[in-house]
Amino acid sequence: MSVDTSILLWINQGWADPGLDFVFQWVSGRGGFSFPLLLILLFVFWQRLRGDGVRLWLLLILGVGLGDVLGNLLKEAIAQPRPCFDLFQQLRAAGDGVLRQCDAATTGMPSNHALNFFAVAVFVTVALRSLRLGLVLFLIACLVGLSRIYLGKHYPSQVLAGASIGLLFGYLWVWSGLQSFDFGRRIWSGAGGAVKGEVTGRAVSHQRGIDPMAFLHIGRRTADLSWSAPVVWMPLLLVALLAMLIWLTDTNRLLFQILNQLGPTQGDALWANLTLLGDTLVAFALLSLFVRQRLDIVGALLIAALLATLWVHGLKPMVDNPRPLVMLGNDAVHVIGQALKSHSFPSGHTTTAFTLAGVIILRGVHPLLALSLLILALLAGLSRAVVGAHWPLDILAGIFGGWLSAVLGVWIAQHWALKAGYRLRLLLMLFLAVCALGLLITRDLGYPQAIALQMLIGLAALGYLATWLADLQPASRRDIRD
Repeated sequence: MSVDTSILLWINQGWADPGLDFVFQWVSGRGGFSFPLLLILLFVFWQRLRGDGVRLWLLLILGVGLGDVLGNLLKEAIAQPRPCFDLFQQLRAAGDGVLRQCDAATTGMPSNHALNFFAVAVFVTVALRSLRLGLVLFLIACLVGLSRIYLGKHYPSQVLAGASIGLLFGYLWVWSGLQSFDFGRRIWSGAGGAVKGEVTGRAVSHQRGIDPMAFLHIGRRTADLSWSAPVVWMPLLLVALLAMLIWLTDTNRLLFQILNQLGPTQGDALWANLTLLGDTLVAFALLSLFVRQRLDIVGALLIAALLATLWVHGLKPMVDNPRPLVMLGNDAVHVIGQALKSHSFPSGHTTTAFTLAGVIILRGVHPLLALSLLILALLAGLSRAVVGAHWPLDILAGIFGGWLSAVLGVWIAQHWALKAGYRLRLLLMLFLAVCALGLLITRDLGYPQAIALQMLIGLAALGYLATWLADLQPASRRDIRD
């Protein structure tokens, strides 16, 4: 019996209670619960935003309809049975009713109830910038998802899949709607952005001369990170849901085998170069590009790096999960670079990549740069399975730990302001120069196919730091003492 089925039967049978029967049947019903909830949200929108609130509510209703369409298309494509079809004889009927076999045999994946309720929760949280209301709606979404399992309508994995899709769809829908319509832009402008105290434009340099990497600093600089911002908590929630989905469906090994085959088909060199981006020395060398104008990023990353180190080196010996090479054998794993055998969980390279990308994104850079960093971090994480070093769950744990470290690093840095004096800048430059020099001296980082990129990053970082040193001069004797 699979974990998915075991949890389903445990909830359906082990939680049996007349009170829960009533509650879960109620929250799972459209007419008695879903429609009244939408009417309550209409009142909330109108009370806060008047006419624009009504328009926002209509946008929400359209999104719910599209979410249903999306869910139904996925149901047809995946064609996975519901538990009330293939396990109906083992399930307990809620209340005094008799559980009958589902008419639709293969409409299980994903759960449309979970998809729509989580999409609504994200939509309202982002549009109204209300963490309290968002938490209430997320609790309701979790209750509805749980009701689908309790009533035997969906497996836990189908509910988790629906929740994950709903989170992503809901965020994309509300973001596109707020940016595309005049009323949406008014709401967005009136409620503020994802963070407080944003400043648009180019950061002002405190050094003389022209910064050759100034394009990295064009965009939005954040001054105060808001814990209610979806960019803070949504990645963590999505990763946690995906990890639970993989665990419930027991697809960790299958997904590894699929990813690991990308090496022979697309070339080892590509994935060796991508996995190099998760190396700690490489991350600090790349950080040197921000030290001239964005000390806020540098300071936050140094703090986040300490937290990420605790995450990785605390969990690895504690969990001590064997690597794929040990579990599957040499013949079943395509290894690129080092043949690693122990301390698999979590992926350190993935943690490093998402710590670096997370701090830069959360502190605010040009949207194109933020998107590029996110894609590179994802590819660096996936490369850990391609090179045969990590399981998918290791990678997800690395993403979770890296993003969490980035969030905490940025938050701590906001409350611990460093004075950007000459001496501090000089010390940072020397530290980053040592890291860049390490890439040139340390020839073997475990991936000889990526030696050219390793040398290039080291030389570029040293060259940039040298040009910055030429312009870095103390403004006064007092600045030297600082």
